[in-house]
Amino acid sequence: MKKYFLFLLIGATIGLTASAQDGRQAKRSPEQLAEIQTGQLKKKITLTADQENKVKEIELEYAKNLQALKNDGTDRKSRLGKAKEIQDKKDNSLKSVLDEKQYAAYLEQKESRKDKLMEKRKERKGRR
Repeated sequence: MKKYFLFLLIGATIGLTASAQDGRQAKRSPEQLAEIQTGQLKKKITLTADQENKVKEIELEYAKNLQALKNDGTDRKSRLGKAKEIQDKKDNSLKSVLDEKQYAAYLEQKESRKDKLMEKRKERKGRR
């Protein structure tokens, strides 16, 4: 189950790095991803200017680490473990920047995203 969740987490993150364009996937830069992720979080919770800058830095580091992981050529199992470590580091960093209420809202948003991915996966499996 942990591997399945981790796979979904990586898929979601990598999925956020691409957008449909003429039937092909266009890659976004880590800077663009950080901006998008920060904007999504800002929609859910109110951030101070200082918090917003710190969150953007955390998201940028996270996006760069995932991009490096995607390109490192290691086996899938190894990448999943490393992705989990990167996600945990991001969560811990955000926990130190956000207050308790904000962090709880972040976790809720994260869980909601995971649930939506699981539903989409079930729908795809049902079509086979």
